[in-house]
Amino acid sequence: MFLSLSRSRTRRLPINFLLSLLIVCTSLALPQFTRPAQAVGGIIVTTTSLADDPNDNACSLYEALEAAFLQQVNGLAVQPYHECTANAGPTTITFGGNAVNGTIKITPDRYPLPMINKAVLIIGPVTISGSGAPAQLPDDKAYDSRLFWLADGGVLTLAAMTLKNGYSSGYGGAIFSQNSNTTINLTQVAVVDNQAQGNGGAIYTTGALNILQSTFNGNKALGITKDGTDDAGKGYGGAIAIGGSDKLKISLTNFSGNIASKGGGALVNQGATLELSDTVFNGNIAYAIGDSQGGGAIFNGNNSAFSMVRTVFNVN
Repeated sequence: MFLSLSRSRTRRLPINFLLSLLIVCTSLALPQFTRPAQAVGGIIVTTTSLADDPNDNACSLYEALEAAFLQQVNGLAVQPYHECTANAGPTTITFGGNAVNGTIKITPDRYPLPMINKAVLIIGPVTISGSGAPAQLPDDKAYDSRLFWLADGGVLTLAAMTLKNGYSSGYGGAIFSQNSNTTINLTQVAVVDNQAQGNGGAIYTTGALNILQSTFNGNKALGITKDGTDDAGKGYGGAIAIGGSDKLKISLTNFSGNIASKGGGALVNQGATLELSDTVFNGNIAYAIGDSQGGGAIFNGNNSAFSMVRTVFNVN
């Protein structure tokens, strides 16, 4: 029997419940989820600014991610960076002060944020926003505002937040990883209006990707060159493009209104093992410009393993 889902499944829940939920998902439904940080003392981001300032008495998301990055590079038990401190082991980042329920905006002059090179868990409520598509494509790449970028060995777990308006002149408008030794986990995340000129309007990865109780709406894989003309071979996966040979697990999630200029209106899979459950695909579009592969909701290529249960497809 098909399961009808609505946005009410993505309502905000208390942080302690979310931590418990992530642990349960790690051991049961999504065994590849990395357990939340066990080290004592997480990082609390206290401002919506992305300032890199040692004297403003505030810990920004930029500084928190830089502390985590440097801790992994330097191998220190305790790694301070300005007003933020990361400990050895997984890094947990939460929000306090005016950052709670706030919007942190990434502008081209503050791009990119420090890369994720270790296990990092970020728990909202918060909105992390890019600058969206430029009104006119300039000659250089100074208009990028992708939200997160994973390095080799990175594990990024996001919970109870919105990711919106990320833009990339390459792949993955919101999150990007070209390393197979990476994992991305989303729980109760709204992924909205992100765009990439290449593949994966919101997310591009060749590593593991686990998605639970989330929404993807209005993301676009444009398939264009820097001057705005059609780019053959690009424009796949309006919301998600995944390659490699790992796993893509999606459960209790809604995909609606995502667009790909070529194939896979919601997602394209080129080699991963795809497992879908209790998920809805509604009104996603693949224009198949100069391409015969299509797939209004999903394009599953390279003879990739694909299974689904209780999943609904409507007007794709």
